Amino acid sequence: MFKRYNDVGYLLHSLRFKELPSFIVDLVENTNNDELLEIWMSNPLREGNFEEFKEQIMAKSIEKSKTKEQLESEAQLAKNRALEKLKKIDGGEHFGS
Repeated sequence: MFKRYNDVGYLLHSLRFKELPSFIVDLVENTNNDELLEIWMSNPLREGNFEEFKEQIMAKSIEKSKTKEQLESEAQLAKNRALEKLKKIDGGEHFGS
């Protein structure tokens, strides 16, 4: 917070209480964005642009935050979809039995 704002005391006193939650959200998002940008810039072998890198990191973060039940449910759904596609290809004789 001190990196981005010179006088934090003045900043906090100038905010209305109802603005504080959105300010904190913006502050965290900007801090995360700055840290990701530093990581991306420090990699000399980087591929793609920063936005693609950021999306990949966010997707990994979301994936890690899923519960075991959510992951198992998604895996079961993917399995069922794959079996349905295989049944359509083979006529359903050998798969899923």
